Amino acid sequence: MLLDFTQFGSYRPLGYEGGEPKRADVRLISLTNGDVAKAIEDERFREDLYYRLATVPVVLPPLRDRRDDIPTIAVSYLNSTDVQASWELDSEVTELLTSPRLDWPGNIRELEAVMERARNRVRARGSGEPVIEADHLDVSLGSASQALTSASAGQPFPNGVRDKWEQLAGQKAKLEALEKEIIEEALAVCGGVVLRTARELSVSRTGLMSRMTTLEIDPEKFKAKRG
Repeated sequence: MLLDFTQFGSYRPLGYEGGEPKRADVRLISLTNGDVAKAIEDERFREDLYYRLATVPVVLPPLRDRRDDIPTIAVSYLNSTDVQASWELDSEVTELLTSPRLDWPGNIRELEAVMERARNRVRARGSGEPVIEADHLDVSLGSASQALTSASAGQPFPNGVRDKWEQLAGQKAKLEALEKEIIEEALAVCGGVVLRTARELSVSRTGLMSRMTTLEIDPEKFKAKRG
């Protein structure tokens, strides 16, 4: 019944005895934070239902994969829930929120909660300026904040640690370049079909889409090369 409804819009209400099913003209929006490709592979989700639902798939990467968006999202939330003020983040807060130390497992909801608590602290301290500063953030973020504060205060920082960090950044850039090259080669072989590419690479479709977004890979240009 669900397959018929998603494909044809036909359904039969409980107790309905008519010869022909009724029809509805609706738009379905389906959401999941699960790995649909893995669920299909494990036969926990019907593949034919997936293709009926996934007409225009949209993959939203987690905050940790789009850190540059975090300050904009934070300010937008503050201003949308407090239209009487024009909130801002100071430079230290911006640096802190986008720090790789923070994984943001709760994504947008976690960020909104952090901003809500920070705004409450600003008001509780009687500050007339709608500016979020580092000491307004949660204690749970304190380790990162203290590290940034120590660095900005000019306290000694081991050169060996800095050298290792810079070396890691260089290796990460090389790995991402290699990862992008491999994904693009796989997409070319699979004709731009993301689900097939994910299966060939033994990764989840959603995970692959997230990495493609981060690496700025457009699967459409590989579809044009088929044949």
